Amino acid sequence: MARPIRLIIVVLLFFRSVVAARCVADEGVVSAREEKANAAINGLRFVERHKNGALKSLIMRGSTDQQVEEIDFAAFSQLEHLTLMSAFISDRSLKHLESINVKLKVLRVGGGAKFTDSGVMRLLKHQNSLKHLDLFYVPITNKCLTAISECIEIRTLSLAGTNVTGIGLSRFRRLRELYSLDLGDTPLSDDGMQELGTLPSLAIISLKGTPVTDDGLRHLAKMKSLFSVRLTATNTTEQAEQFLRECFPTLRIYKD
Repeated sequence: MARPIRLIIVVLLFFRSVVAARCVADEGVVSAREEKANAAINGLRFVERHKNGALKSLIMRGSTDQQVEEIDFAAFSQLEHLTLMSAFISDRSLKHLESINVKLKVLRVGGGAKFTDSGVMRLLKHQNSLKHLDLFYVPITNKCLTAISECIEIRTLSLAGTNVTGIGLSRFRRLRELYSLDLGDTPLSDDGMQELGTLPSLAIISLKGTPVTDDGLRHLAKMKSLFSVRLTATNTTEQAEQFLRECFPTLRIYKD
């Protein structure tokens, strides 16, 4: 009986090694270049890695263009999530990010950064497979909307604190996966709201701090799956809100 048991153990160990080898192959091997690049981010707190040690997620706050440029982003072959929040970075940093060789899933940039429309548009040409895109409080305008609409896999999008007025939002109709859109603290106009009402898949919208009025809010009645709207500090009234509730009985309206 000892021999068959020994044979079973050998077979099980063999299959275990095969599975482990496949996992390593799937994750890839950390290159010497990436190991060297890791030295530039060792002091950062918000770093997440894959099981094989490769960089998965990186969050940088308060950095300068020079500090961003010192990082060899092209070395990170399995990077999925990148956040850059700083008032001290500009298109120089965005230009450097164009060196990233992988398609990111999550990109969050802003926090008062001095980005321009052209800088953001160039970067999005390289990163058009994003699932989540946040452009927080940067001075971009409606000119960026076409470039964003090319990222057809986007599910959540924040343009909060930008100079987007909403004219051109109808281009987002091709974003079939987009279900959450944050336009808070933008100069969103009632005309822009008319285009917003044409987006088929949107379920969650933030209009916090916008000059939207009842006329603009009524355009949301055209939507099919609206679930929640944030109306904090807008120029809307209870009458328009009640109108929306009649259109969407389960709608949640937040005004905090």
